[in-house]
Amino acid sequence: MGNLPLIISVVVGLIALGMFVKVFRFFQNLFGFGSKEKPLPTQDVEKKQSEMAKISVPTSQLKHPMAAYQAAADRLEAAMNGYGASAFACLDNSKGWNAAELTQIYKMFGWRKHESWLNDYEGNLFVWFDQEFNAFPHRDIYEDLRKIWTQTGFWPNVK
Repeated sequence: MGNLPLIISVVVGLIALGMFVKVFRFFQNLFGFGSKEKPLPTQDVEKKQSEMAKISVPTSQLKHPMAAYQAAADRLEAAMNGYGASAFACLDNSKGWNAAELTQIYKMFGWRKHESWLNDYEGNLFVWFDQEFNAFPHRDIYEDLRKIWTQTGFWPNVK
């Protein structure tokens, strides 16, 4: 019985948070804020995926099986999904690869959709980095990521 007021407070707080999220999403959709990119039609997404698949990677410079690069791409996505992107996890997963390996990771990341209660967008790895880290308090890590990934030659193409 002593915990009943606490339980009621937690339930009321969760309901209030849920209502806030719904109201926020309503205004986000109404005024178009919170996302720099509008979702592309399915045919455009398929075109972007096709373009990403055509990226040439010098396979002679790849030191690991393809599964390692796919796993790295998936870890980068996981680090940026959910509440609070993990900039340090993205930085750690970006270190230790040569330019060809980074290009392969970029290629395997492809064009993905990100959905969260604050910000929906889709794009390649650099669009994700830009959306998640190109602002305070992650600006320094964003610049570190830029230095690492510039080796691919794709960094400026965030669209």
